[in-house]
Amino acid sequence: MLLPAVLRFNRPVNAARQVLVAEALERPDLDASAALLGLLEDLGLPTTLRQVGVTPEQLPRIARTVMANAQHVRNNPRPIRSEAEVMGILDSAW
Repeated sequence: MLLPAVLRFNRPVNAARQVLVAEALERPDLDASAALLGLLEDLGLPTTLRQVGVTPEQLPRIARTVMANAQHVRNNPRPIRSEAEVMGILDSAW
């Protein structure tokens, strides 16, 4: 459920690769985040953090945890430099 939000965050730096994702999901007319979101919906899977019980009050702690784990931020195609950027992703997925 986080991946569509992460794809939206990363789109400025890997849009061409994301076209391949949408094509692989047989939804070439959509951007990768929308294609993946559609797949999750088709499978009946949760598509938001809210649907799995995450509350808005938990988001800052999640953001701090992500920033504390250098591997998560180091391997992202678009550099993640702050908790605020993580919060943007989380807000988008909430």
